[in-house]
Parts: sequence; C-alpha cells; structure tokens
Amino acid sequence: MKIKLELSKWVAQQKKQGQKKTTPRAQPQKKKKRVRKEDNLSFRDIENLMGSNRATYGRRHGRVVSKRR
Repeated sequence: MKIKLELSKWVAQQKKQGQKKTTPRAQPQKKKKRVRKEDNLSFRDIENLMGSNRATYGRRHGRVVSKRR
C-alpha cells in the first residue's frame, strides 16, 4: 500500500512538472528591440532608419551611401 502511495505522489509530481508556467500579467510583454551602436550599422539598418528607398541616405564617414551595393 505504501508503494502505491509513493507512486501516486511521483505521478502527481511529474504532471506538475509538465505544466507550463503562466506569466502573472494579462498583457504579454513586448520584447525590447536591441539597439545597435552607431558605429557598426549595416547598410540595411541605415535603409530601415531612413524609412524610405531614396537614392542617397545620410552621409557615412563623409561619403554618400548609394542605393544598392
């Protein structure tokens, strides 16, 4: 009888472990966007920041960044 009780306890524990933890907040938290340092911006990042597909964007190190590489 004791073995059966131990087994049922173990089963209950396993079931508990299987359950996913739910976050206490009702609203899901937004993932913060990782902000890159200005030095190592890639061409695509600059394109995104400018928000348009113009031929020239902000000057990078004194030269115009062209539309396509």
